[in-house]
Amino acid sequence: MTKPKSTQSDPRIVRLTDGRELTISLNGLTWREVREYVAGVPSFDPDDPEAARAAERRHAELKGRCAGLTADEVLALGFEDFSRLSRKISDLIVSPVETDPS
Repeated sequence: MTKPKSTQSDPRIVRLTDGRELTISLNGLTWREVREYVAGVPSFDPDDPEAARAAERRHAELKGRCAGLTADEVLALGFEDFSRLSRKISDLIVSPVETDPS
């Protein structure tokens, strides 16, 4: 008999306000990319606005690779969903969980 899957107990799942459930996998990133992700997006520089936009897009790309989304999908998330996703990824980086495939 198989156990029913409970999303409540899987610490890798984030539920968006539209009902979608995303499973976060840090294996979507290399160690260098994790360090890049943790460094965050640099503050806006009025002398180089393109650099800030490029950094924001790169950060969204890294988030998306963890969650199975494109950078555009990440950037289109509402603030609450974006915050949930960001918090979940950060929590898992700080305290990774082991997965049980059964």
